[in-house]
Amino acid sequence: PGRLTDLVREGDLILSDTKWLVLDEGDRMLDMGFINDVKRIAKATAPDRQTALFSATMPDEIAELAKGLLKNPVRVEVSPQSTTAAEIVQSVVLARTRQKRQVLSKMLADEAMRTVIVFSRTKHGADRVTKDLVRDGFE
Repeated sequence: PGRLTDLVREGDLILSDTKWLVLDEGDRMLDMGFINDVKRIAKATAPDRQTALFSATMPDEIAELAKGLLKNPVRVEVSPQSTTAAEIVQSVVLARTRQKRQVLSKMLADEAMRTVIVFSRTKHGADRVTKDLVRDGFE
């Protein structure tokens, strides 16, 4: 939030038309002492903005600080992460960068692999994997 606050203060960033303010890991920002920066940013946005604060945890004292940022807040809690369903098989395959395409294509060619999720660190990497798989005949 510090750099954003600097840009607003210097007039290099105008947030007055901003309709959404999203605070991801909001509890950490508030806990680390960024409450004043976050308040300055919120004040620079449209008065009728929607503010969303996402957090893995929300201790009472942080929730109290957050109340000043939120209008008509609704608290949504998600139950703790459960274990993987019994019919789901998870695996990790280690491969050198230059071998990954071949290893992935070989795995996907296996009839037992009906539904697969492939994770990529970046959008560019995901696009490259997609192109490679299409080139290898996968849809």
